[in-house]
Amino acid sequence: MTVPGHYSNGEANYSFWDDIYNASTSFREPYSPGWSTQGRGIVHGIFLLVFTVIGSAFNVFMIVAIVPNRRLRTVRNILLVHLGAVGLASSMLTTLYAGVVSLCGYWLGGQSMCHAYGFIQSAFTLTSVWTIAALSWDKYQTIASPLHHSLTATARKMTSLFAVFWLSAFILALPPLFGGNSYVFSPVTGTCFINHLDVLSRWYVGLLVSVMFYLPLIVMIYCYTHIFRIARTQSSRIAATMVRMACVVQAPIALNTQATAPLSTSIKGTKAMLTILQLVGAFTLTYIPFSIVILVETATGTRQVDPMLVSIVTTLFQAAPMTNSAIYGIRNKILRNSFIRYTRRKVQLFCYKDKRKGSVKRSSSFRMSLMQRKGNQNGSAQSGHLRRTQSLQVRHLSVPKSAIVKYESSENIRKTQSFTLQNGHAFTNEDDECCLAPPPSLNFDDVKIIRK
Repeated sequence: MTVPGHYSNGEANYSFWDDIYNASTSFREPYSPGWSTQGRGIVHGIFLLVFTVIGSAFNVFMIVAIVPNRRLRTVRNILLVHLGAVGLASSMLTTLYAGVVSLCGYWLGGQSMCHAYGFIQSAFTLTSVWTIAALSWDKYQTIASPLHHSLTATARKMTSLFAVFWLSAFILALPPLFGGNSYVFSPVTGTCFINHLDVLSRWYVGLLVSVMFYLPLIVMIYCYTHIFRIARTQSSRIAATMVRMACVVQAPIALNTQATAPLSTSIKGTKAMLTILQLVGAFTLTYIPFSIVILVETATGTRQVDPMLVSIVTTLFQAAPMTNSAIYGIRNKILRNSFIRYTRRKVQLFCYKDKRKGSVKRSSSFRMSLMQRKGNQNGSAQSGHLRRTQSLQVRHLSVPKSAIVKYESSENIRKTQSFTLQNGHAFTNEDDECCLAPPPSLNFDDVKIIRK
């Protein structure tokens, strides 16, 4: 456990498990702080490595489910792709590095690496939470004013929005690198973050925490509260309209509708409330406890929060890429179906790829069904393969005029209104009231003698 010590001349004494180190609050000591790799440090490192693997997989799922599918390239899904890309980078860089440091028991890279880690983590966190707030705002605008939002929300505006996000994140994360504050190593969490114990830079800590955590939370609460109100109002209006229509059409239906309408409305309202609680609750559980710890220690100027609690809330904060991808990606049924179809196509393409370059085999089931259809149309199976019959061109008969005989008086021949052969080829006579005498090689049953 890390035991807070006294401050004198900018130096703080910390006890890391069984050893004591003199660590500068501004991280300017000539050596890297460390602690024993026993107990909680190992558990913390294992959890971070698990979060890295799961978070990377979930964020890759979000990207793969949307990018190859052109039908899913909407404004909201573009925001999801951006959130997945930032989450993937954060998992592979910050969460993984913190897990390795926790397992090793000492900070890797020294002062310069600590500054780089703190800057990257601050920038990634700011961009992620602002993207989540943009998702909430997009959902609210889609429901509140769908026509206006569909015309104004474009991919070009999303690109400009992302540029503003990244530029603002870099600007807010730069002051600790230029003396406004400093990124210091925290032996409790095994990470580098802003020095929130510095009394002279409390204004920066308050500004960063407010913009990073509480401003997006306010946007989310505002958007989802209005979404719930709109959904409840519209559901009540629809239910009332259905009751009035049922009363006009048929009375028994009106009684049944009146009985089931309140129940259906309450069920839909409960589902909407659960969805809102999941989205807002996940954000609150991930980011707000960590921000409260920072604000409490900033106000007091000392580390008064229990180190175990600090380690837990920091672990939740570092699991944000996994949590966000699970809430906004794995829960989405449309993304799950798109990912399944994409992976199925890729697996089939890989499994049935021919040895010849550029050729692809069809699946066995598709080939057999195609061959069976051809066999039913053109031939039958012999010796293990299908034989296709050859189609011969039908030759037209040329009948001399001497073979034309009048059969008007014949009672055995049925008179119809047209003259055709059985194979479907029409024949025309020069005489209006003549019939064709069949040639010797032609079966008489194949000929229809008609009269126009």
